[in-house]
Amino acid sequence: MATLDILLAEVRASGQAVTVRVNGDLSDARTLSAQHQRTVYRVIQEGLTNARKHAPSAAVTVDLGIEPEEAVTVAITNVMSPDGRDADGLGVGLTGLAERVAVDGGHLDHRIADGRFVLTARILWEP
Repeated sequence: MATLDILLAEVRASGQAVTVRVNGDLSDARTLSAQHQRTVYRVIQEGLTNARKHAPSAAVTVDLGIEPEEAVTVAITNVMSPDGRDADGLGVGLTGLAERVAVDGGHLDHRIADGRFVLTARILWEP
């Protein structure tokens, strides 16, 4: 979690428009176990990578919900690409991420809703 700002700066420097909304106190998330922090980071990293690959010109929104002693929820949303690139390999790279989230007692979901691709992870709290 400590390097999340670096990841976001790198992504923005590459030209990807990213909005981050935090519901809760980000400093609480830094009390998660190191493994859980890495998983949250990887979900965000993979979501941003997928958006850049499948919808390179689309703005991305990262919603981070922090519920101390309960869970951390990450939702990454982007408008579907009008050039059809979204369908190429959709979901294939998410299999390993789903397994990683499950190891941490969480669940990963991805879907298309209202012309948007939405990747959501809920990771149970473990200090």
